[in-house]
Amino acid sequence: MNMEHIYKEHYKRKTQSLNGNWSFCTDPLNKGKAEKWYDGFPLNSTYINVPSCWNFEKGLFDYFGVAWYKKEFYCNDCFLQIDFGAVSGFAEVYLDGEYLGKHYGGWLEFKLFKKVSSGMHSLVVSVDASSNNLNTIPLQEVDWYHYGGITRSVEITEFTDPFIDFYKISYNLNQQLSDADLSIELGMNCLEQPQCDLRLSIYINNASVYSETRSCCSGEIIRLNNITLRDIRLWNVGAPYLYDVRIETDFDDVREKIGFRKIKAKKNKIYFNNKELYLKGINRHEEHPDWGFAVPANIQKRDVDIIKDMGCNIVRGSHYPNSHTFLDYLDREGILFWSEIPMWGFPPSALADPITKERGLAMHNEMIDQYYHHPCIVMWGLHNEIASDSNEGYELTRCFSEFVRNKDSSRLTVYATCRYNKDMCLEFTDVIALNYYMGWYSGNFNDWDEFFDNIPKIAKAHNVAEKPVVMSEFGCAAIFGNSNFSEDKWTMQYQSQMLEKVIGLSKERGISGTFVWQFADVKSDININRARSFNNKGILDEYRRPKFSYYTVKKEYSF
Repeated sequence: MNMEHIYKEHYKRKTQSLNGNWSFCTDPLNKGKAEKWYDGFPLNSTYINVPSCWNFEKGLFDYFGVAWYKKEFYCNDCFLQIDFGAVSGFAEVYLDGEYLGKHYGGWLEFKLFKKVSSGMHSLVVSVDASSNNLNTIPLQEVDWYHYGGITRSVEITEFTDPFIDFYKISYNLNQQLSDADLSIELGMNCLEQPQCDLRLSIYINNASVYSETRSCCSGEIIRLNNITLRDIRLWNVGAPYLYDVRIETDFDDVREKIGFRKIKAKKNKIYFNNKELYLKGINRHEEHPDWGFAVPANIQKRDVDIIKDMGCNIVRGSHYPNSHTFLDYLDREGILFWSEIPMWGFPPSALADPITKERGLAMHNEMIDQYYHHPCIVMWGLHNEIASDSNEGYELTRCFSEFVRNKDSSRLTVYATCRYNKDMCLEFTDVIALNYYMGWYSGNFNDWDEFFDNIPKIAKAHNVAEKPVVMSEFGCAAIFGNSNFSEDKWTMQYQSQMLEKVIGLSKERGISGTFVWQFADVKSDININRARSFNNKGILDEYRRPKFSYYTVKKEYSF
């Protein structure tokens, strides 16, 4: 979908953005389906801009129930594809009064199809942003805000001829990392025909690498191998090179940006393009106090510029897939990314629920499919701070790990744990990632020395002594502008000293990287008691104003 990328994905397709004004109505009694609002929208509806989070509408700040959206549009006789960039919650979609399909889970794309005739059409979407503490992902109790709404762009495409339904571009590099052998998988949709004859061409940086007339069947997977590029330019940290891949038929085309690189974990180290790499990371919520999850592109770019200026070489998307816009900017700047699904803090009872497993696997499947071509993504995060010291956590982590590794073996697997001493699941990932907040929730500065002393011992006891270890979360809160001579908790001085100590010890003790918690202050859940109702551990405040610790991290990451 080209509405979220910063480059144009298609030239031949007839697409139309549905962003802008939509009719909108909340449904606190959940009666809309029974009253068939999809066929007769309430007359007392108001208007809302899409994409957005409805919580910024007056009077809806703490509304997390069901709401309905309606958009009218014109199209010609066609096979219609409707693309949703993300809907925060459970979406049910109706076209012209008829049920079209559904999707569960925010932050991920979905598309629906229907054959339509020329004329005006009515698109209605029911969005349920409710959550519980058993099997919704995320759970109700999370340390971020539960925004609801159509949070990313919506687009329609009119197809009258066979089109490319999906594609996947994979590659293997030779030992010298000088040549790339490409493998391309394609799926064609021949509309209502059993098969179609077409000219299929592939261009890389405008040079033809494949061209052939062939017959295709709907649902058939076309596999193209033996496409080799010699003397390639690598996509490197801080020095990225992106190849432009264009797949074209007589009627359709798709364009993708890819980069050639290799990451592996070996003997306590992380290697990128065969060179040891220390991860200089930051945790970032894709959230803004004026926009929620619907962060505009100019703010996404500014965040990347700030992250680059700070000297970071990797971002952890905490705790959900980030937009293609943000990742495109990372691709362009040569900054790495850790992408994970929004499973935070799941207890054994939630981990044991079969719906949790079903939804978690579906999210991993969608995340990998949709973000596969971003060279910046080097780690798939299975979950975060779940009960990984339980049998339920063990079984779910094993299942997720096997699924992700089978689906994409080119990246590392990871999850962040706060149960390192008794964690049962460390065998299932390539990287060990630790979340600790000594000197804030418990303990003091001096406890960090003992903590780092114990890491090799505990790793050996868990039979993971050969795996690299990163500090995936550490930090403390500071209120922007709070500065005094006592340098006590909540001051910007205390936060700065804490981060300086932990990053310094990490570099001294052979840790493979650090991820500061966090980039900017973010709105917290209304049921969590936090100062200003924000998680204030950002090294910037929510409006991206730097605290003292921003300059400390920049200094510590200057090597």
